[in-house]
Amino acid sequence: MKSSDNTIDTAATDSAWNSFWFGRSIAELSLACRSLAMVRIGLAVIAFWYFASHWSDVAFWFAGDGILSAEALGVFLADADLGDTVQWRLSPLYWIDSPTLLRGYLLVGMLLAIAMPLVRSTRAVTVALWLSVVWLANRSMIIGGLEEVTLAWGLAYLAIAPVQTPFSDPAGGTAAWTTTLARRLMQIHLSIVFLVTGLAMLSSLAWWDGTGVMAVVSPIEIRYFDFTETLRSPLVHESLSHGIVLGAIALPALLWIGSTRAAGFCLAILWCVGLAILSSQWMHFLGLAMLSLSFFPEKFADRLFSRTDR
Repeated sequence: MKSSDNTIDTAATDSAWNSFWFGRSIAELSLACRSLAMVRIGLAVIAFWYFASHWSDVAFWFAGDGILSAEALGVFLADADLGDTVQWRLSPLYWIDSPTLLRGYLLVGMLLAIAMPLVRSTRAVTVALWLSVVWLANRSMIIGGLEEVTLAWGLAYLAIAPVQTPFSDPAGGTAAWTTTLARRLMQIHLSIVFLVTGLAMLSSLAWWDGTGVMAVVSPIEIRYFDFTETLRSPLVHESLSHGIVLGAIALPALLWIGSTRAAGFCLAILWCVGLAILSSQWMHFLGLAMLSLSFFPEKFADRLFSRTDR
C-alpha cells in the first residue's frame, strides 16, 4: 500500500477504502497537504496563546506555596477519594514548584508553537508540542477547560502527517500517505464532536425552550463581550439557541456530502467563531474552527492557491 519512501503506491489505491484513507489523485493529496498546513498554523497560534495565558498566574496556582501545589493537590484528591481516578494524568510539572522553572516550561511551549509550522525536516517539534500541552493540561486538571482536549487530539493527528506549508505541492507527483490519513482522522473526530455536542444539547431543557444560549453567555466576568441586553429579546435568544443546536447536528452531513461541503465549511466556521465570541471557552471553539480547515473545499483551495500552479 505504501512505498519505502513513505509515498503513495498508486497501483495499490484502486479500492474506495484505500482512496478514502490514503488518497488517490494528486489533486486530492495536494488539497490534504494544504488544508493540514493551514490547520497546523491555526493550532500553533492557539497553542502559543494557551501557554501564554498561564504566564501571569502560573506561580499562583502551581508553585510550592500555590493553591494547587503538588502537596495541596495530593491532599485534595485523597480527601475526595479521587486518587485512583486521576492517577494516569502524568506530568513532570508535579515535580516542579519553582516559579522560574514553571515560566521556563511555558516559554519552551511558546517557542515550540512558533517552530511547529516552520520546521519541516522533522515531526519531533509537533510531538514535543503535543507532549507539552498534555503535561500542562494534566497538571492544571482542576482549573482546565475544553481547549486542552481540542489541542491534544488536534496536535496528535498533526504529528502523523509531515510538515508542509500551504503553498507546497507534493514533489514529483507523490505525497506522504500519512497526510491523507491524518486529515481523515481529524475530519471524523471533528464530525463526532459536532454531532455529540448537538445531541448533548438536546438532553437539556434549556436548548428546547430556547434559553440555552443564555447559559453560554452567563459567565460575564470571563468573557470579552457582554451580550446580556441583546439576548433579552425572546426572538433573539430562542433563534440563536435553536440555530446552535441544529447547526451542530447538521454539520457532519453537510461537511461530508460533496455538493454541500462548501456551505457546511462556511457554517462550521460561523458556528465555531460565533460560539467563541459568545462563550468563555473561546480557545476551544477557535480551535474547532482551525480544525474545520481540514474540510477546506477544493474550489476554495483552487482560488486561494492558484498562483502555485503558474
